Amino acid sequence: MQTIADISKLSAISAFLSKTWSYDMKIFTSSTYEDLKNERRAAIDTIKRIGQVIVMEDFFASNHLPKDVCLKYLQDCDAVVLILGFKYGSVDAIEGISLTEIEYNTAKSLGLPVFVFTKRQTDGCWRPEETDSEKYKKLLAFKSRLDDERYRITFSTPQELTTEISGAIRQYEIENGKIGVRLPAFTSYENFFKPLLDNTKLFNHVYPLVGRKDFIEHLDNFVESDTRVALLCGRGGIGKSKILFEFGREFEAKHSEWKLRFLREGIALFDDAIRQLPAQKCIVVVDDAHRREDLSTLFIMAQQYSDRVKIIISCRPQGFEYIRATLTKGGFDPREVESIPEVGELNRDELEDLGREVLGKDHQQFLEPLIQVAKESPLVLVIGGRLLAEDKINPVMLERHSDFQRVVFDRFQDVLIGQVSDKLEAALCRDILSLISAISPIKPQTEDFQEHASKFLNIDSVKLIEAIGILESAGILFRRGYSLRITPDVLSDHILYNACVTPQGQPTGYAQKVFDAFGNIFPENVLFILSELDWRITREGKSIDLLGEAWRIIENEFRGASHSQRSQILEYFEKVAYFQPARTLRLVEYAIHNPSMVSDNEEWASQYTHKDVRNALPPLLKGIAFNPDYLPRCCDLLWYLGRDDERPTNDGLGPEHAMSVLSALAEYDIRKPVKINSAVLDAIERWLKEPDAHEHIHSPLDVLDPLLAKEGDSTRLQGYGIVSTPFAVNPETTKSIHEKALSLLSDCTKSQSTKVVLRALKSLIDTLIPPRGRFGRVVSDDEINQWVPEQMRILEVIDNLVKNTKDPIIHIQVASDLQR
Repeated sequence: MQTIADISKLSAISAFLSKTWSYDMKIFTSSTYEDLKNERRAAIDTIKRIGQVIVMEDFFASNHLPKDVCLKYLQDCDAVVLILGFKYGSVDAIEGISLTEIEYNTAKSLGLPVFVFTKRQTDGCWRPEETDSEKYKKLLAFKSRLDDERYRITFSTPQELTTEISGAIRQYEIENGKIGVRLPAFTSYENFFKPLLDNTKLFNHVYPLVGRKDFIEHLDNFVESDTRVALLCGRGGIGKSKILFEFGREFEAKHSEWKLRFLREGIALFDDAIRQLPAQKCIVVVDDAHRREDLSTLFIMAQQYSDRVKIIISCRPQGFEYIRATLTKGGFDPREVESIPEVGELNRDELEDLGREVLGKDHQQFLEPLIQVAKESPLVLVIGGRLLAEDKINPVMLERHSDFQRVVFDRFQDVLIGQVSDKLEAALCRDILSLISAISPIKPQTEDFQEHASKFLNIDSVKLIEAIGILESAGILFRRGYSLRITPDVLSDHILYNACVTPQGQPTGYAQKVFDAFGNIFPENVLFILSELDWRITREGKSIDLLGEAWRIIENEFRGASHSQRSQILEYFEKVAYFQPARTLRLVEYAIHNPSMVSDNEEWASQYTHKDVRNALPPLLKGIAFNPDYLPRCCDLLWYLGRDDERPTNDGLGPEHAMSVLSALAEYDIRKPVKINSAVLDAIERWLKEPDAHEHIHSPLDVLDPLLAKEGDSTRLQGYGIVSTPFAVNPETTKSIHEKALSLLSDCTKSQSTKVVLRALKSLIDTLIPPRGRFGRVVSDDEINQWVPEQMRILEVIDNLVKNTKDPIIHIQVASDLQR
């Protein structure tokens, strides 16, 4: 008989189920039949309230043997409820065990969660009631196996079973996320890194961690801190994924109150993704975040569930600004984001330790030349050392340092291709890998990819998919969710470089060929990858134009596009702008001054105007402005775009406001050259000379104010990593900027316009405030005293203002401000 407590508990569980579970979940019920009829009925009724129940009673109309039918349906289920009574059941003639045990074995082989409910006798014990000695032994053995299950519960009555089934499934979803998601966006540490645990593969994470323990400590501290997002930044091949691998290895032991989940690559996030996570505190790790386009969805989810979701983001330096902007748009305060120090080069001792481990005792003679060649690349050291140890590279090549790095990558590619299969031609392997390196990550199951890749490679789609399967099995392609890419990233970069550039340093034409074939299919991937390659080639001092013809096509397409089409095209260039500043700037200027004359269809005409196109331009100018040669022009264009933009400057909705971009460029920062601040100040001076400078919605002084700051908070790149720390502005370094800024403000106080004078006065009063120590930074008396001369200069400007004006409004405002 159910007690009031039982009914209350069941009602609470049912309420939870109705809110958290959809009815697409299939649960298979397994047990003997004749002796457990009442229990099976209770289980069926319970499961029907939370999902779809699959039971043997539904199979009797089938012409197949019960075992075959049961297993067929079981394979389509998401979980198994197994009820064990005191009987073993009939034994299958082929397998020699009961159907219930066969179903259990099948469920385990499929990796399905199994919930075991063992019935107790009236005295609270469990005893077999089999008279057949063979079945008695088999039942004891089966019971022993079930006792090892994590979700194993005992019960006495059907009513108690009802409560226990609901509670067990509820607890499972609290700890693991929703049942019924066959390929969730989030996966466990073990599943995420499983492909990298095979030490027979050339690239794996089995080798010991060297020199990175401080990063593990940073991540461990982050888990227990109040910070909500941690950023781990470093260039390709520096060891970010290895750090995450080692962090996860002991996560459960160190952080028992938390669950750890990794975001799969290639599986899109949707608004209900939270249901795929355990219903308890959870750390979500995003590796290679610079490759994802759905981070905003994750950040919104983390904001909605701020009490239980924290995020660790790993990215390359060039993706940092994009990720930080996305975090800001997602509503994260900079103080909620912790920037882990840069993942830099290993020191000499660490390189020696890693090199000895990789080379093995029989090849220690190669340690010194290997270290000299590998330099800052742990990846080159590991792969090169492994190849040396396996005698798969000629040691004499170690003398030619730059060539050795290339041969390591080439050998990595050629060795793996040679080991794949006789069914796959080496030339086809190279062609497929070259293509994947240019458009990755790929989703081979999609019709678009199969159709266009088959045509590009001049093979049929069946052969293409077969070849990709072979490459994946060999470990050359790495699967994350539905997507595949070449791993490690730097190998993919090298493959693409060889495809696009001849040994003599001339373009092969491959980049243009890829753009022509895939530019309209995967525009964002193709443009970003090829633009980054072009940028890297330029940094090497080579003058090669990989994208000349492609850009002419883009510009022509843009000119002939409608407002909605232009807006879509511009979205592709936010991450490209930094790598292609001159060309992107040319496109921006054309977009500003040449509204589209092409009509949109009726649906889009009312939603997109030239204003929407202009609003999409500031993020591109922000990327371009990180190239100092283009900064002055970017500032002027941002001012032109932002000065009369009535949108809020910091609401995080829609494209970034031009005035917000200008303010960010004006701010001081650690490692940011003051010549950038000076260039912004020069731009402000130009704007103030315009006759209508103060007749806009926004004032040039809005951009000037950050230049008079005495302290700041840095959350930016430092080398190849990131630091986040409050800092004091150096009065000596910024003296000329402060003096010029105050001079401009002084000139504004002489204006005949009360509006202009009051705005300048506000900036002067704010600049009188001494440094206060942001985020706990200690401010010394010496630091405060350094700014006294400037404060005296400001008071002098205000005194002259009061003496030289009879405007009562200004007099009242000065008196009010100085009384603060």
